[in-house]
Amino acid sequence: MKFLSRLTDYDKDNMKKEVIDKVQPILKNEEKPFTKDNIKKTSEVAANIAAWAIAMDKYYNVSLIVKPK
Repeated sequence: MKFLSRLTDYDKDNMKKEVIDKVQPILKNEEKPFTKDNIKKTSEVAANIAAWAIAMDKYYNVSLIVKPK
């Protein structure tokens, strides 16, 4: 029941590198691209969760560039 609130309240400013490293093989898989459109073929709900995961990965990588400035 708290799954949605855990996503919306996720502390994106304090993501751990270890977590990002663990999802990279999934996000960077060239044989089965991890995109919202590809996941949507199976499940619309899963596609939205995939979009959130992709966004968190992008946010983390952008923050590595922006934080030091």
